[in-house]
Amino acid sequence: MKRAVALALLASLPSAAAAQAVPPELAAPPRLLLAQADSESVDDSDLGREESLEELNQIEFDKDAWSMGAAVGLSFLPGAGWGLMYAKKPAAAVVPFTLSITGYVVGALYIAGLFDEKQSTVCLYDGSQEVSNNACRLVQSRGQFEADLDGDGQAGDWQDEVDPRDPNGGKFIDNASKYSAAKKGEDFDGKKTGLIVMGATYAATTLLGAAWAGLTVDDHNTELRKNIESTASAPRPIVSYDGRNGYMGLLLDF
Repeated sequence: MKRAVALALLASLPSAAAAQAVPPELAAPPRLLLAQADSESVDDSDLGREESLEELNQIEFDKDAWSMGAAVGLSFLPGAGWGLMYAKKPAAAVVPFTLSITGYVVGALYIAGLFDEKQSTVCLYDGSQEVSNNACRLVQSRGQFEADLDGDGQAGDWQDEVDPRDPNGGKFIDNASKYSAAKKGEDFDGKKTGLIVMGATYAATTLLGAAWAGLTVDDHNTELRKNIESTASAPRPIVSYDGRNGYMGLLLDF
């Protein structure tokens, strides 16, 4: 436990010298009387209780300290930058705010179906050139291909038509082997992906914001405690007057 010792220099004041010259029987009555009951003085021991240096330091610390719980807890709000705002770091809070907005917008677009796809069946000529599905229907009518094709044409409509893609002027039926049905794209529903993106965004930004805010609060509180303890241990000038005598000196804590 630390104790405070005052190194004081007694300053003689004119009023004090004059008071000492008065005979005791002519002295003024006491200024403070303690109440008594049954010839026993009232217990005033509690009046002598003073806070220790550690307690005084803690009182000063509590005045300006930041709450770790508040900083971390606020980071769990969507956006994740509220803890940094509490820790007076608005510029740093822009980072989790920006990441949150970006992630939530992308997730919402997936859920809204902006990136949804449907698989379709197409007709290919010579394995690569996409042509009308009716061309594949013509060869399908001869039993050489089986494909679930979209379109309005009826099988066999063009069996005797000349194939415009044949440089020799052959008919569709003669070029059956060059036509094939294939699948294009894939079925994709973005709702599940959107929920995953939004959940991952919340988790990542919350972790970032909480860790950043917590470290900022810890640094602030550590520096605050150091400043309070260094100030409390430095010599401090004191001046006091008890009505009769004056005192001047330095207060040292050790």
